[in-house]
Amino acid sequence: MPKQLDAPQRRSFQPLVLDAADVAEILETLSTCRDVKLIADNVEYESAEEFRTESKGRVPTEVRISAWEPYVTIDLYRFSASLHVSTSDLRGTGLFTKLAQLLQKRERKPRFLYSFSYIVPSSWVIQLVFLIPPLKSISYLSGWLLLINILWVVWVLFVQMRRHSQVFPSYRSQSGSFWRRNFDNSVVALLSALVGAIAGAAATRVADRIWPPVTSPSTTAPALISNGTAPVSSPASR
Repeated sequence: MPKQLDAPQRRSFQPLVLDAADVAEILETLSTCRDVKLIADNVEYESAEEFRTESKGRVPTEVRISAWEPYVTIDLYRFSASLHVSTSDLRGTGLFTKLAQLLQKRERKPRFLYSFSYIVPSSWVIQLVFLIPPLKSISYLSGWLLLINILWVVWVLFVQMRRHSQVFPSYRSQSGSFWRRNFDNSVVALLSALVGAIAGAAATRVADRIWPPVTSPSTTAPALISNGTAPVSSPASR
């Protein structure tokens, strides 16, 4: 009879942002394990509160949270974010599921805006759309869209490689760190809004060409009367 073998579990995450409360929740989840450690930039902290107070607002570039029995590691680097659990038994799977849900909840939203599997195809689709005959007269917009897409790719590449994991030693309720946490999301939102605005203008142009606005003949009569004139019949109609 086939037997399921024990195997490690691993998962990588999209760019994410955590704060001291998230770190505390992770440590609480690992409280049933042995030898739990929180290390940020080669400095070991006893608790999330110590991490918050002793960091003095400085955002670390590398954070590792680890534990034993089972062996668990959460690596939060500026170029990656990953979770590893050494076993797939019932206890290990439970820990893996809880930690994965917590980390996924803190991924930057919307997730697809930080995925190259979405950005690259969208740039090709945008260029192909302007080959449609009704849009050829405004094909100059494709250049602007291409520029915005390039800026979008460059910015997301920067986030992926330099700010993939950000762990703020503060709480979300602290207003002073709000803009620092949301600056990256604001840039992506602005770029996507520009793309949406130009795409909306193009869609309106297509709609006007396919379904041109119809002017009712009856609307011209009141205008003639208000000007004190009347329609003049042609000689052929007399």
